Amino acid sequence: MQSNKLTVRFMKLKSFIFFSFFCLTAGAQSVFQKFFSEFTEYQKFCVSSFDNSYVLAGSRWSEGPFYDFCAVKVDKNGTVLWSKSFSSPNDDFLSGLSVSSSGEIFLSGYKSSGSGDFDFLFMKLDASGDVQWSKTFGMANSEISLFTGRAPDGNFYLSGNRDINERPMVVKTNNSGTILWSKTFGTISGEEEALGAAITKEGGVSVFGVLASEKNFLMKINPDGTTAWANSYAGQHTQLIYSIKQTSDGGFVLASSDYRCDNTGCHSYFSLIKLDPSGSVSWAKAVEGYLGAGRNALETSDGGFVFTGQLKDSVYNKLVLIKTDNNGNLLWVKSYGNREAFGEGFFVDQTSDDGFVLLGIEDSKAYLIKTDANGNSSCNEKALYPVLSNMNFAKSASIVFPEATDADITNLQISADTVLPLKDSTICLTLGINEISFALACAVYPNPFVGSATLKIPDDYQISAGTLFMMYDVFGRKVMRLPLTDHQLLIPRRNLPSGIYFYEVRNGEKIIGSGKMIAE
Repeated sequence: MQSNKLTVRFMKLKSFIFFSFFCLTAGAQSVFQKFFSEFTEYQKFCVSSFDNSYVLAGSRWSEGPFYDFCAVKVDKNGTVLWSKSFSSPNDDFLSGLSVSSSGEIFLSGYKSSGSGDFDFLFMKLDASGDVQWSKTFGMANSEISLFTGRAPDGNFYLSGNRDINERPMVVKTNNSGTILWSKTFGTISGEEEALGAAITKEGGVSVFGVLASEKNFLMKINPDGTTAWANSYAGQHTQLIYSIKQTSDGGFVLASSDYRCDNTGCHSYFSLIKLDPSGSVSWAKAVEGYLGAGRNALETSDGGFVFTGQLKDSVYNKLVLIKTDNNGNLLWVKSYGNREAFGEGFFVDQTSDDGFVLLGIEDSKAYLIKTDANGNSSCNEKALYPVLSNMNFAKSASIVFPEATDADITNLQISADTVLPLKDSTICLTLGINEISFALACAVYPNPFVGSATLKIPDDYQISAGTLFMMYDVFGRKVMRLPLTDHQLLIPRRNLPSGIYFYEVRNGEKIIGSGKMIAE
């Protein structure tokens, strides 16, 4: 049992290190895939409705050498608008991000004191990324923040664990970072460990985690800090919950892993869980036939759900998006990324055009994907055909968490922000949703090619003056530009090295075709 517990704790730590977080605004109408190689650790995710842009935030290894908070704002096509990092003494590890309706950016996480202890860290930026204020919340020992969310009334909740016994802790602040109340939940023996939280429609917060018995717990906290209810959960196997969101019916949807051990070893399977408003299990399902884990879940505009995480084929972990109906029945599964690379999805949100935007990692690089409503991004998505099976997972008991009120606050002086030299790598070029049918009609053969290849576009498409063939490498650099005057074009190899390339056929500003080519 001790070995299994240590393995589960290692999985939690590994997952937290690679969590990804980005902010999405309404109105994105394109599909694309991009890498942001400077953001490789401690990244998080949220939603905004400010100015039709995205904000990514995380922690970056600086030359100090320390981890510093950093933030990047990009437009709806993923192009960088500004990027900044924020230095301070010792390490700052980001775990939360929120953007207000007026564009203010709130970063949170935990800060090393330099003596082995940590404190909650909370920072406010304006819409241009300039620091407005920064505060720490801490006592003796360590306080590690794992979640920050903004309630409907504009106040904030920071949630994590206090001291070496890892008791759940929640701090509520106003929009200026002033503490309204703070509470530690749990016994002094530290039998409860928080893993994350979610804002509730009632203006409170729900905190989930794991007990010493390796059962999961979920407690719902009212806006005044009192506990509405708390439940423990058990199943045939160890369940490791990674995220939770409240649903329109007042219940919750969870993304998790079903951790099973047999005579071949211990393995993790992607699992999906729906709770009702009282915290009882409505349904729980596991993906059969693939190893993997669910990292994030979302209720969609049609009343169903999407889940993202990883599924593992014979060798590689793949970033996946899973769509179900409201009863958890599988509708479709798409995987993304290069064929021979390790990928994993951590956060998903739905856009105003009913598409989806995902942020994950591939080979330790931040990976941003915008899809249409069916999970297509006009690039490398692949349909998978797993099956879902019912899991034995249920509420086992109602539990009580003792409460104690305590918190101190200190001000932190942040040095001047510095420009972060961030570069993005275009994996799939931006393609308007309405242009997908044109893209799918193009053909390149042979592909892969050695000496040359031929591009063919439909005979019924009328080619006008100025139509161009453009080729790009995986870093988005243009490597070839050829005029297109006929429905067939010979593409010479020239001195291109072996590798993957992406092409566009352009008529002025309009993309009439796109695809991938491989030079052997």
